[in-house]
Amino acid sequence: MPRLAPPPGHLESPTAVIAVAVNYPWIQYALFIMTLRAHYEGDIIILGESSDPDVLHLFKEQRVQVEPFSSPCQTTNTCEHAWMVVERFHKVASLCERYSMCLSADFRDTFFQADPFATLLLPGSVPAADIVLNAEALSIRMSYWGRLWATRCLGDLRAAYWSQKIINSGTIFCTPVGCRYLAKALTATCPEGNVSDKSGMDQTLLIHHFYSGQMAQANLSTVLNGRGIGPAYSLRYALVDPLRYSHIVRYAPPGEQIHFPHLLPFTIHNDDNSSTAVCHQYDVDGRLKALMYGAALCYHAQHYASNASNRTHHNQYCEQRGLTVANAKQLTRRICNKVSSVCREML
Repeated sequence: MPRLAPPPGHLESPTAVIAVAVNYPWIQYALFIMTLRAHYEGDIIILGESSDPDVLHLFKEQRVQVEPFSSPCQTTNTCEHAWMVVERFHKVASLCERYSMCLSADFRDTFFQADPFATLLLPGSVPAADIVLNAEALSIRMSYWGRLWATRCLGDLRAAYWSQKIINSGTIFCTPVGCRYLAKALTATCPEGNVSDKSGMDQTLLIHHFYSGQMAQANLSTVLNGRGIGPAYSLRYALVDPLRYSHIVRYAPPGEQIHFPHLLPFTIHNDDNSSTAVCHQYDVDGRLKALMYGAALCYHAQHYASNASNRTHHNQYCEQRGLTVANAKQLTRRICNKVSSVCREML
């Protein structure tokens, strides 16, 4: 599809949020884009395409720029995924040349609670660092995927990083110079040799370049925030401990109105009790996933006219999440009862 340019009268933004999304259902576009736009006036750039009229309407309504981004692969999903893992960082680096700072974010499992850049720009839109990263809760040694990817890509070098925390490659803030460095570093050949399956290689190479000191040697100012600190929170391994769960996740009190995308069914909190801006990997928790999807479905029922379209999105949600229709109804009705009779009719 052709690129959607900024609307007339658009003021240049010092920042941009960039993500890859190709032909996802409407609901996943809504969860990412609408929660971001609720707090952020800067540029949102989607790398990909969609033919869904509801998605195209959402792009226009939320002032989203769309950049063509499709794989040349003609064979398998593995090929396509590997190509996108490599090429997204080149695309981010190219696009970020006209901004002070960009956020490269995973699309499918991310939502927002605040402006992602609020704490990262000094007066005059000067970035506080060239690259801002966030660590996950587990060490590489303690993660099945971390061990697997490190072994494939780093070979014997992995031992030097075994006890270090995983660095998440799904939420990376970078300046133009930082993005250029990452485009080169995260798309390079693994030290162990060329790995045919690129899954996880961006994360492994990120870990390698940071902990080996190569970023520092390149004269890049780099910040690695610990889990529960800073503008982005990777939740994959953080919600296992029940005591920590109750601190991180705060559910809306019974009877409080949910108003997607501004008032959500829960909030995610950092260690200092502040609400984190970027919530990544929230869908590892079935309840959080169901509540977010339910809130978005209710919005769709209220604002999109076609009941047939509503049911289509509802069924896509059930099928993709592996839920029965009965379970989906039970989980989402709690939200819908607080919002709209239209949504109750849909369920």
